[in-house]
Amino acid sequence: ANNENKKNYSVKAVWIAPFTIGLIFLVNLVALFAFSLFFGALLIIFPFALIFLRNFGILKWIGEKAQAIGDYFLKINMLLLRASGIVPSPATS
Repeated sequence: ANNENKKNYSVKAVWIAPFTIGLIFLVNLVALFAFSLFFGALLIIFPFALIFLRNFGILKWIGEKAQAIGDYFLKINMLLLRASGIVPSPATS
């Protein structure tokens, strides 16, 4: 009676447990099936989306933006390297 770790479960809970375990298993199985269909559809649609985007020049635009961002970060990197003295400043005439 003085054991704090002892749990008092209702008899109804013990009798309902086998049904809830089956229900939990069924819900997980349905979720697994739904996620599998979703990601399978993504894998099928992805190549077609690449072909579709390529036709409208969107990939070229993405490449130009990525190049601009890369150039910006390269400029910042060189500024930091020159400020720290690791790379000498270019000679100006």
